[in-house]
Amino acid sequence: MMPNTSLLDIATASNAFLHGADGLVSSVGIDTRAIIPGGLFVALRGEHVDGHEFLSEAKNAGAVGAVVETLQAIDIPQIVVADAAVALGDIASYNRSLFKGAVVAITGSAGKTTCKNMLRSILAEVANVSATQGNLNNELGVPLTLLELDETQQYAVIEMGAAKAGDIAYLTRIARPDIGVVTNISEAHLGRFGSLQITAQTKGEIYDSLPATGVAVINLDEPFASDWQARVHARTDAPSMLSFSLSDLAADIVASNVEADLSGVRFTASGDAISPGWSIEVSLQLLGKHNVANALGSIAVAKALHISDQAIVAGLGKLNAESGRLQRRGARNALTLIDDSYNANPAAMRAAIDTVVGNKQSSGHAHLKPIFLVLGDMAELGPDAAELHHGVGEYAADQGIDCLLAWGMYASSYVDGFMQVVGDSPKRADVFASQELLADYLLSESCREAVVLVKGSRSAGMEQLVELLATNRFDQVGVSC
Repeated sequence: MMPNTSLLDIATASNAFLHGADGLVSSVGIDTRAIIPGGLFVALRGEHVDGHEFLSEAKNAGAVGAVVETLQAIDIPQIVVADAAVALGDIASYNRSLFKGAVVAITGSAGKTTCKNMLRSILAEVANVSATQGNLNNELGVPLTLLELDETQQYAVIEMGAAKAGDIAYLTRIARPDIGVVTNISEAHLGRFGSLQITAQTKGEIYDSLPATGVAVINLDEPFASDWQARVHARTDAPSMLSFSLSDLAADIVASNVEADLSGVRFTASGDAISPGWSIEVSLQLLGKHNVANALGSIAVAKALHISDQAIVAGLGKLNAESGRLQRRGARNALTLIDDSYNANPAAMRAAIDTVVGNKQSSGHAHLKPIFLVLGDMAELGPDAAELHHGVGEYAADQGIDCLLAWGMYASSYVDGFMQVVGDSPKRADVFASQELLADYLLSESCREAVVLVKGSRSAGMEQLVELLATNRFDQVGVSC
């Protein structure tokens, strides 16, 4: 929280009244277990828990006051609002208005967490940075992140997720970013949006909030790039634009000389739009060529912020994988275990498959170590879910996966897609009734020394299978999109 913020300031920002004495606020929270002396407690009403029932705990923790929807019979200053969740956003917006540093907003169907982590690592080379923690990227998480801003920080990197049309517009009204980037658009959460067009329209809301002095960073490899460019151009107070691409020479920043293996990815980023003859050599400790696009997005933002090449290269080179994001783990049965269990959608599935297959092909040992693809369900895909799971199975077979093993509601769709392609070949695919049975099979002698990629949506809980296979040792060598 920015210094010298009072309860009265917050009441004014929330268009509400303060009942009780004024006081200085050191922090804002929605969980009494995390309230510290001088903190302000926002009492949210949830489906199962009502924060108004915990005001005594907030007072005992040293809270200076509380934001409530109805005045409570307890001796603590209270700001009474119509909707505590909306008030949380109003308070965060007020704190953002006091922040003098640059704010970057990142959204997309996939890659936004990786891009955020990359940019945070780059900016940390030159200044103090605030960035989204964990998955705090929704209508509650973004305000909580903005409420962490204080006078010691020069940059804020805010990840934004969306569950429906209008969500990004709401979050950007609160955050008021100086720079915005959409990593990509894919079938992730298609069940919520209904179509890729609506998804792209919603994610593109990030560009509407930018000031005339801001920068819209656009991925030219996306089919909707021209729509976003037109959206920016249509504004009378249009911000400038900076583009990136894996191959389009019309982009301001382009990748070339891409190499990838199980130690990471290396490539050259270049572009005369940055300066005549400009180029840098980048080395990532992350798996997958798809991470080149994430890196290019972070580089584009960094150049828009006038960050040095040295800081960009150093920051990207230091970044390690987050848990469950194409992370290599030590495993039993001499398995090469790749844990990509954090989340999944069709595009991310294809990228993960490309990563393990590409490494095998480039190693020159295609006849060694068969690749086992172990999948759980992909969530929130709408009425086409079965077809999309079937398509992943087909893609896995087309790319040379040796064996597909699946668990969950759509396991048979994966398997049917795979077998439709491989036909009577020795390759196989099976549905398992439980993760425990899957683990037993993978730890059998017939799977010894195989490369095993585990992936699924959060709801599939595939991290439980990973733990059944893993040893206590792990190597962080990769991140998914």
